[in-house]
Amino acid sequence: MTARLLALLLLLPTTALSAELIDRIVAVVNKDVILLSELTETLEVVQEYELRGLDGGELVRARRELQTDVLDSLIGQELMDQAMEGADV
Repeated sequence: MTARLLALLLLLPTTALSAELIDRIVAVVNKDVILLSELTETLEVVQEYELRGLDGGELVRARRELQTDVLDSLIGQELMDQAMEGADV
């Protein structure tokens, strides 16, 4: 009995460590969230056009600024969606 309990206890930490991260929350807008996958998907579309021709440090700075701008835009869109829902539009 004790051996079985010990074996079970030894298995618990590995089970907990094998959990897989699916997504991350990058912003909370009232009761809704914006996920990293949404931000990444939007960035992929926008950066192809916006970052064309940049390289090195200029590319790194522009990508960081673009990420902030896109997140701000997603937050703004979510706020507008919530306002429209609240106004029954």
